[in-house]
Amino acid sequence: MTFGAISVKHIQLRQRLAVHIGSNVLPDITILPPAGTDDELSFIRLVGWAYVLLQETGKVPLNFLKELPPMSSSDKLLPQVERLRTWTSHNLYFSKDHDLKILRGAQAWFKQYCGTGTPHSPVHWEACFNQLSGDVLAVLTGAISACDALDSEIDGPRLVESLQLRLNRNWEAFRFDAYVHKAMTQLGFQGIDVVSFRKRHLDSWRKLVATTEDFAIERLLTCRIESDVLALMADALPVNAQELLVNLGLKTPIDVAAAMLIIRQQRSSESLDLPSLLQAIFNDASERRKTELQVSNSTVSVGGALTQG
Repeated sequence: MTFGAISVKHIQLRQRLAVHIGSNVLPDITILPPAGTDDELSFIRLVGWAYVLLQETGKVPLNFLKELPPMSSSDKLLPQVERLRTWTSHNLYFSKDHDLKILRGAQAWFKQYCGTGTPHSPVHWEACFNQLSGDVLAVLTGAISACDALDSEIDGPRLVESLQLRLNRNWEAFRFDAYVHKAMTQLGFQGIDVVSFRKRHLDSWRKLVATTEDFAIERLLTCRIESDVLALMADALPVNAQELLVNLGLKTPIDVAAAMLIIRQQRSSESLDLPSLLQAIFNDASERRKTELQVSNSTVSVGGALTQG
């Protein structure tokens, strides 16, 4: 099988979707396609092309069409493509369980479809190419057939509206950055790498946006991102010992430790506000100083009595 068959199906799917949604529903894939069928480079390019289709340009429409007949089934192709892409493009470490799992999965795939876990001949690479291209072709063919539901006079308008809503809710990654900056600032954890943090949570944030009513997106997304920031920082407080020492004028390490314990105890209180928190810290320090003074006076009194005796 040549890549031309896949290219034709891709164009046909774009045509079917464009008449309902518009030209941008399935954007161009601009990475180089495979030139052959029986060499390693062509297979690697096919893996890259398939990944872009399934995980980037076609992710939303294909996931939507998978819910319609005749697709209506779980897609096992994306996990396979993700493993193969990682195998072809990433430096995997033998000391990491996750990386070893990727290696085992890729080698098992090669063994199953070309007879060896390490392809090295044109026969091997062509067998791998034919298998993967056949899987991609099947996905595109099923998606094209599923588009018939969009043409229905009864359900078509509702399905098209639903697909358009999903596309609108599929936020570009950078749109979440402002929420992350705001959460980190308000929680006192500035300095975390926003892009790295966003990459770890992007899929879950997009799912939240996709399933939330318009009026609630701002609030619920803020709550979710704030929760993720707090989870990253575990039990850390948004203030360190030096900042407490300087800003509150605390005198001793014991005062600082007590203040941090009070903040930790009070941080989950819905009625917590800064004045009451500062007052609690001040009261604690005052009570401890009174206790220390009483103990000191008692010691002096006992010592004086013993001297007089």
